[in-house]
Amino acid sequence: MQRGNTIGSRLEGLRKRDGLTQAEVAQLLSVKRETVVQWESNTRDLKTIATIKLAKLYGVTSDYILGLTSVTARNLSTQSISNTTGLSEQSIEQLKIYKSGIDDEKIYNPIDFINALLQEVRLVSALPIMCLLYNDILQKSAEEVDDSLFGNRGK
Repeated sequence: MQRGNTIGSRLEGLRKRDGLTQAEVAQLLSVKRETVVQWESNTRDLKTIATIKLAKLYGVTSDYILGLTSVTARNLSTQSISNTTGLSEQSIEQLKIYKSGIDDEKIYNPIDFINALLQEVRLVSALPIMCLLYNDILQKSAEEVDDSLFGNRGK
């Protein structure tokens, strides 16, 4: 297992992401600092209760800490979408923003939107979704062009 995918490296990354020291994590979890050092260096196994406390502390799932998923979100819908499509959490958030924009009839630059999402695609299985989105964007853009040129004749 590569260092970046170990339980210890994930714990260290989460701690640093949140700007905490090993001593602070130890205090928050009521354990010794040495215990945190050992978890992060993969020289001590996590007990179930420690895994749960760490997941709550860092706002991630225990599956993420244990290396069963690369998705940090607790939201089951986001986890499922990411695991099925290979899209990152950031891409899924972009899709949610795009959808809310369509619902609110806000105008987005379709090229910028597609480029942002394409940079996040991790698996080929997500490409059909991207094609559908691209088609939706083109259709929405065509409707906006028609409306701006010809007004709202058919509506």
